Amino acid sequence: MTDGGAVRISVIIPCFQEARFIARCLDSIIGGDFDFAASGSEIFVIDGMSDDGSRDIIADYARRYDFVRMLDNPDKIQVKALNIGLRQASGDLIFRCDAHSEYPRDYFPVLIEHHAAGLADNIGVRCDSVPGDDGRVARAIAAVLSSPVGVGMSHRSLSGHEPLFVDTVPFGSWKREVFDRFGPYDEAFIRAQDLEHNMRIKARGAKVALLPWISVKYYSRETFRKLMQKAYQYGYWKNMVNKKHRLLSTKRQLFPPALVVFMVLSPLLMLEGEIGRPVALAGWAVYLTLIAAASLVDAWRLRDPLSWPLLVAAYFCLHTAYGVGYLAGLFNVVIRSRFGLSDMLTRVTR
Repeated sequence: MTDGGAVRISVIIPCFQEARFIARCLDSIIGGDFDFAASGSEIFVIDGMSDDGSRDIIADYARRYDFVRMLDNPDKIQVKALNIGLRQASGDLIFRCDAHSEYPRDYFPVLIEHHAAGLADNIGVRCDSVPGDDGRVARAIAAVLSSPVGVGMSHRSLSGHEPLFVDTVPFGSWKREVFDRFGPYDEAFIRAQDLEHNMRIKARGAKVALLPWISVKYYSRETFRKLMQKAYQYGYWKNMVNKKHRLLSTKRQLFPPALVVFMVLSPLLMLEGEIGRPVALAGWAVYLTLIAAASLVDAWRLRDPLSWPLLVAAYFCLHTAYGVGYLAGLFNVVIRSRFGLSDMLTRVTR
């Protein structure tokens, strides 16, 4: 193991009801090629008062390793957990990790090396979705979340052997001075707080870099219901980020809401005869052909032909739930000051 050249790091891990995954996460971090004990580094697991056994697991790690501590997050909101961790962190570099993930052995040494070289203010790696369980549905969802057709050309689908400068990265790592200069996470953002923070620092001249040849395993949701809940939340809060910064973070975010609008309007187009009906039919044909073809490719990669209809369903659920969430966020932005519905719609996304 290495101590990263005596660099002290602080790892902050928000956690809530993660009994299935938190041990895998901590084992991958502690068992990697960075020596937390020798470098005087620290790991904070900020738990939202879990009642599924997570706290017992974290407490056991804290007993076994002096550099592991559990902090309480009574509000049970992830962004608050992140700021609790930031306030406690004393390392030269700060790493945000996710309890639902596993990290490669060289994760910390490689990112430390690139920070020492001054590559960027925030450096992250590719996120590879892996199934949340052994079921066929979970495998289909993980495949869709790793596909450009599912998520666009994002940190889940990019590849290469050179650093890329991007809009945002999963999780991230920073020199402490970044938070001193630009402030902590904005606690108004229950979701998409990482995107908002990256947009904020980039607007003031900071750089965000992705190392696409390194990947973190992220355990994706294992049911269509959970997938749709997560996609809805991401769509909703993406709109809030756009409103705060008054620009689109990415153009690809417009596809799902445009698709939902088309789906709603297509019955009316069908009534328009010569022009509307061909447009509606062509639109549906293009979309269904796209996700059907992508699902065939995914089924071949999975070596599971029977997963094809599940893959088609996963694409459809992901796109429509994100689009509906995005439109709900847009609706909230337009009418909240007039009708006072902001608090209600915000609670729905928690």
